[in-house]
Amino acid sequence: MFDATAGKQSAKIDLPDDLQSPWSNLRVSGDYLIGASGANVICANRQTGEVQWKLATARSALSLAVGDGKVFCAELIDPRRGEDEERDGALFAIDIATGKEVWRRAGGGHLRYSPAHDLVVTPTAFYRADRGEPVSWSDKVLPKRLAMYGKGLPQSGLPGYVAGDRLLTGKEDNLFIHQLPSAEPIGLPMQWARRGCTGLRASTHLLTTRFRGNSAWIDLDSRQITPLLGLRPGCGVNNNLYPANGVLNIPNLTAGCTCNYAPASVACVPASAVRRDGE
Repeated sequence: MFDATAGKQSAKIDLPDDLQSPWSNLRVSGDYLIGASGANVICANRQTGEVQWKLATARSALSLAVGDGKVFCAELIDPRRGEDEERDGALFAIDIATGKEVWRRAGGGHLRYSPAHDLVVTPTAFYRADRGEPVSWSDKVLPKRLAMYGKGLPQSGLPGYVAGDRLLTGKEDNLFIHQLPSAEPIGLPMQWARRGCTGLRASTHLLTTRFRGNSAWIDLDSRQITPLLGLRPGCGVNNNLYPANGVLNIPNLTAGCTCNYAPASVACVPASAVRRDGE
């Protein structure tokens, strides 16, 4: 761990001695640090570094999410073996305080958690996070998979991005918006001229992307695209357009780039947060 102000290491949390694989899939919830090491899920106190519990799983390929006092874990399938993510593998919830299993069901697909609706979201289904029961969808026509695809992502895609009451699916240059928890589509799909290879990053109100080669964001309410002319976005899944806590941070990624981009880092805030002298 590093001090956010000084950038110096402030603490180190070691894995138990009997685990050889490095930390992966790190998640934070309150004072808990949750991650994986091979086929193990580990929970540590991020203030003291003390390991609270560890749980052995059946597979080393795992997908993790955290919310509402639980750790949600999927033992991922191997498509090369003909496995099906709705039938093979497993999806289960763990009590974050005790490490005890709360519920379990079949299905090894990547997952996300929706705090607004207490849902576990996978590309093929939504589940009630408290008991693991599937959510029924309406008979309206839906895509076969509610997933996000793109360069650097698994071929089968990842679950759509959870943005408040919405689920965002599509590719790097198109967008489908669905309502949570019904999965019904909201409005028409969007498509834009990306020109480049920047992946997507989402927050409750914004989707960041590349528009005609420039850094840009899409307002999810108005669907308006705002480009930042001359600012270079990252490539592939390394999207450097970070919306969080009311600030859009864009760190400079022009090092080694010979294109005509401004070598600048930018931070944007809502216009309502800006005060002029004398106001």
